[in-house]
Amino acid sequence: MTGGWDERVLIWDLREKAPVRRIYGPRICGDGIDVFEGEILTTSWTETDQLQIWDLGTEKLIHKVNWDDGPKTSLEPCKPYAGQFSKNDGSLILAGGSNAYEAKIFDREKLNRHVCTIYGMSREVNTVDFSNKGDKFAIGGSDGYVRIFSMNIIA
Repeated sequence: MTGGWDERVLIWDLREKAPVRRIYGPRICGDGIDVFEGEILTTSWTETDQLQIWDLGTEKLIHKVNWDDGPKTSLEPCKPYAGQFSKNDGSLILAGGSNAYEAKIFDREKLNRHVCTIYGMSREVNTVDFSNKGDKFAIGGSDGYVRIFSMNIIA
């Protein structure tokens, strides 16, 4: 899959010379596409509808994740550059971006509710990643730092 500022996500099949499917809407400006078990996460560099989950088979929108769920850390809206499903079970979404210079985690098992915010960075978040076991996550940004966090998930 590829995406860009043209507000299209192209789904490719390497056996074909052209995209086999398209999703219209997301403005991808970085590492803002991820897939887990037939669902596509897109992060849009916009002030609204920043995180969306799509069905891979039908290209239909399944959910909009409310970025502003939880405490407000900035007067500016966050415009995400990067997003990812947790690798081990896809139950969490991690995303981060510019303007508000923050990263957030959302719990898919609790209707995509906000569960964590990392804020106060001096520059934007350009990339995010979960560990394979799902017990750690990392965010990296234009300030030159990679921050690694351990998670203690309480059911």
